[in-house]
Amino acid sequence: MKSASGSEIGKSVEVEVSPTRISAGPGENITFTVYVTNAGDMADNYNLTLVDKLGWGSTLSANSTTVAAGALRVDISLRVTIPENAQPYAEDNITVTVVSQTDSTVMDSNSCIAQAIIASNYPSYVLAGTLVLPLVGIAMALYLLFYLRRH
Repeated sequence: MKSASGSEIGKSVEVEVSPTRISAGPGENITFTVYVTNAGDMADNYNLTLVDKLGWGSTLSANSTTVAAGALRVDISLRVTIPENAQPYAEDNITVTVVSQTDSTVMDSNSCIAQAIIASNYPSYVLAGTLVLPLVGIAMALYLLFYLRRH
């Protein structure tokens, strides 16, 4: 988490995006959580903005929020839809910036990465190679079944 403080005494804000990276296939929606912490000693109102390097159409569930002193605001979602035409392993670096509405020097930013992966119609356990062991077990069971029938 990065911290930033403003010119007025008692004002400070920190922003964190979690997780820092999510991978998904084309057309899939992913959601990050944006945590805004008012580290100052008085309540403040903040504007949130996004910079989406690849222009994948990232959106925030709220563009502004009010946070009490020392409070944590966790209900802001950052949603990204991986485009259908995204290149495999393309990475969209998305930066969230939070700025105080009463003092523009009170600000912080943090980023996350949305990554496109290769789309597949196969279940993930097939891609991970874990289907091999069950197949070996089935083959052995069939072999034993036929072997025992003959003897």
